[in-house]
Amino acid sequence: MNNKNIADQLIRGSANIDQMEREIHQIITMILGVIHYRRTLPVNMNKTFNFESCQWNFQGQIEKMYKMAIEIDCKVKSGPEQCASVRGYYYSTNLRQPMLNSEVVQVMHESLPALVKCMFDEYPGLEKSLEHITKAADKF
Repeated sequence: MNNKNIADQLIRGSANIDQMEREIHQIITMILGVIHYRRTLPVNMNKTFNFESCQWNFQGQIEKMYKMAIEIDCKVKSGPEQCASVRGYYYSTNLRQPMLNSEVVQVMHESLPALVKCMFDEYPGLEKSLEHITKAADKF
């Protein structure tokens, strides 16, 4: 493989990792936002979801409108960063996007469909609340 191909792959790979990282944050904030605004409060978010490649842990509580403090931890079970822990903090006043290790982003991203399904199962009405967004996905 020549140097131009390697450089092109690095550029495309880096852009893809950046996009996956944005999508992880987007899904998490969307789900937390809907739970925050559509549920009877307070909502206890002490949940663990185990998947083959990683484990997602949600710790915290949504106490009332505009008051939410959730810590999210995703432990990747295998790969170059075995048992790597990626921790992000989500607050209603400051939804800070955590810095993710580029070596674990792809594993986390691949687990998003299973995580969303578990959240739908855990919080009745969440899927219905997001239905208008899933319908919009097929418009273009």
